[in-house]
Amino acid sequence: MLWLNGGPGASTIASGLLFENGPCSVSPDNKTVRNDHSWNEKMNIIYLDEPIGTGYSYATDGSKVTTLTNLAVDVYAFLQVFMHRFPQYASMPFHLAAESWGGHFGPNIAHYIFERNQELVYAPRTGILKINLASVILANGLTEPASQFESIHPYICGAAPYHPLDPDGAVCKTLKVNTQAYIKIALGVDPSYNYAMVNSEVNQAFYLEGQAMLDSAALLPALVNHGIRLMAYAGNTDGMCNYMGVELWMSRLEHRFHDEFARTPSLRWRTKRAGTYVGEVRSAGPGAGNVTFVQIYDAG
Repeated sequence: MLWLNGGPGASTIASGLLFENGPCSVSPDNKTVRNDHSWNEKMNIIYLDEPIGTGYSYATDGSKVTTLTNLAVDVYAFLQVFMHRFPQYASMPFHLAAESWGGHFGPNIAHYIFERNQELVYAPRTGILKINLASVILANGLTEPASQFESIHPYICGAAPYHPLDPDGAVCKTLKVNTQAYIKIALGVDPSYNYAMVNSEVNQAFYLEGQAMLDSAALLPALVNHGIRLMAYAGNTDGMCNYMGVELWMSRLEHRFHDEFARTPSLRWRTKRAGTYVGEVRSAGPGAGNVTFVQIYDAG
């Protein structure tokens, strides 16, 4: 799996790796501790800082990435290098997961991979590997702004279960860890490199190019129709990319499972261990579903 955080310009190493689903998290005394809820117990995960200028990713020639198209090209190039360097993973199913503004990143990267794979069917190229894209997972993502902005008023005025903001700066702890010299040495980064959890210049550049308002969901039906599974999940306390808007754009996607998804009700979902209800699931397709939306209670 490739996991990407959003921003744009937000470091995946800080957020995804040390704050969410990585093998360890940061304790109050700025030490790393085992994360009992890590995803890497189930799969191999790549945590990638992208685009250029984000986290510890940089260009030696000063080049910049300001569009989703160019970002997809760069990530594809990285994956080709990775698969050649670690060929034992090249034939495995590949899952692409992205969060928040990654709701734009994910579909654009996945569609670019899909197009390159289609080209390889008819015109194989020496040194270019097929990436076995199996699924796209979008976590509280901004993907289709028209539908998602439409949902802001009904969410804020009805469904939002807000609590006071947490003043404890847990995010600051990951920043302190990532800027330590031994971390830079372990990652092979120039010790003088100035690390930031969010690069505001990268963020602003994407917005000035109008990338935030693009309909990235439009890239997904072609993938679904070719058997690539799609899941979008959202916590019901997330006001930035609320669950109502995510479910709305999911219901409007035109693909071969559209009608089934439209008539399928949401089912309450509970954990095996505690048996308590933690969310709702709506899916279409055989088995666990080819198109799935998950609402998670008390999360965001």
